[in-house]
Amino acid sequence: MQRYELLAILPQHVADTEVAAIASQITEKIRGSQATIVREDHLGRRKLAYKIKASTHGTYELVQFDMESEHVKPLEQSLQLMPEILRFQIVKIPTKSEEQLARERALQEKLARQMAHAARVEVATPEPIAAAAVVPPAPQLSTEELSKKLDELLEKPEI
Repeated sequence: MQRYELLAILPQHVADTEVAAIASQITEKIRGSQATIVREDHLGRRKLAYKIKASTHGTYELVQFDMESEHVKPLEQSLQLMPEILRFQIVKIPTKSEEQLARERALQEKLARQMAHAARVEVATPEPIAAAAVVPPAPQLSTEELSKKLDELLEKPEI
């Protein structure tokens, strides 16, 4: 048995009182296809991204069920014949093995331990850096004094 999910969109002209009756018709078709219903949700009325058969809004119904894969095609064909459904989609939900579930639980526990450890560890605050010694600005030189010092530097043999 595989787990499947059916999302059906009902048109906007369907009244809220009729939605429950149509949803029960859908679930009866699923049960008639030798499936067991796991979950059924009414997701409410929403605006469609684009018009479908002149409808701008639709009521969404979600049903999860377990069924053998050979019964999916006949179920799709019977749902296509229902005029009350604008669109529908049946998707296979991947099931996780016990090993995958155990691995996920171990990762979640490890993450929780790391988060608890991070909360306990006191973050060391760095010591403030001492301000650098402030060098007083050099006195202003006149143009003549500056030329004289430049000449002295250029006359030195080291340069």
